Amino acid sequence: MLICRQITTLFTIILLTSHIFPQFVEVNVAIDTRQVRENDRFVFESLGDDVSQYLTNNKFTDSAIEFELFLDIHFIVESYSSSNNNKIVNAQMILTNQADQHFYAKGVDFPYSKGQSLSFSPMFSPLTSVLDYYANLFIASELDTYDYLGGDAYFVKSDEITNIGRSSDYSRGWENRKKKAKKLKENRHLRSIRFHYFAIEDILNSEEIDSKSIVKHLEECIDDIDSILEIYGNDRNTSQFLNVYGKDLAQLFKQYKLAHAIHKLDEVDPDNHSIYSKFFSK
Repeated sequence: MLICRQITTLFTIILLTSHIFPQFVEVNVAIDTRQVRENDRFVFESLGDDVSQYLTNNKFTDSAIEFELFLDIHFIVESYSSSNNNKIVNAQMILTNQADQHFYAKGVDFPYSKGQSLSFSPMFSPLTSVLDYYANLFIASELDTYDYLGGDAYFVKSDEITNIGRSSDYSRGWENRKKKAKKLKENRHLRSIRFHYFAIEDILNSEEIDSKSIVKHLEECIDDIDSILEIYGNDRNTSQFLNVYGKDLAQLFKQYKLAHAIHKLDEVDPDNHSIYSKFFSK
């Protein structure tokens, strides 16, 4: 195991788990209410702060790893109307970790009134369960950078939330969320690339650089890229990852005499052809 990204001593594990480390250190929330009647817009004045505090003040995992995740969340409120004595929000959401994770959610429906508190609970709640679902997806992908397929349990948690959401009174959008969680979990080749890339970063940041280990990780990346091309072709989630880290991977392939793999990057991520072409062998 790599020392830089692993908790290796029992003392450290006990020390970390004796404190609460929220996984999200900064959450920026924007609320777009332009489609809401002007007289109702005041209802949403505190929603952004409430969502931010919900995610930054609660602990979503018992992992001993101290995360430092940053999120941007954009709510687009489509309507605010009465139904069964409740005021219901119909919205869309755009969520990003300011890097390679981007989610677009349609059909986000939840009852809401001004000043409503957001309570952290295992019980299903239309708004907080959506937040929990995406929190688990971000955590799952982050854990994949520490251990090979290390985020499995949190992909499962997201999937379990969708099962309850699909049978709730606010079922719109939950079927698509279930498909999304399943697709992310099952793309083990992208998850593998994520692990091997960050393992290389750890080696490069260590006191002694083990070139053989780097080459081994790069070769694993090449095998996974081949599998993605064979199974998925041009995969959106892979493109999002490579849009952030593809240039660095290309540099590593060039540096460690695996330049043929840059053409594979170009094939799986054609949108960044202008970047990869600079590394092609003359």
